[in-house]
Amino acid sequence: MIEVNAILLIELVSKISHILYCTGRMYGVVSKRNGQVLTEEMREGSPIFDITAALPVAESFGFAEEIRKRTSGLASPQLFFSHWEVGTRVCFTE
Repeated sequence: MIEVNAILLIELVSKISHILYCTGRMYGVVSKRNGQVLTEEMREGSPIFDITAALPVAESFGFAEEIRKRTSGLASPQLFFSHWEVGTRVCFTE
């Protein structure tokens, strides 16, 4: 049996004025939960900094709370289903 994981796409949003405080903390939470940062950008014409990441659903429980806690509420996440990913482990059952 092959392992298949559901992957979420996460959009983390913060104001540019809070970028120094929030960015490292957001990266820390994503990497701690086996996530992968895909893009980071400043939205043109607005004071918003945006990080997009991929995260396994199994690692997502409590993610929004932890982001808000680590950034003191200065960053907010949105989570969306993205795709299914075939894992590298092979599971055997008897």
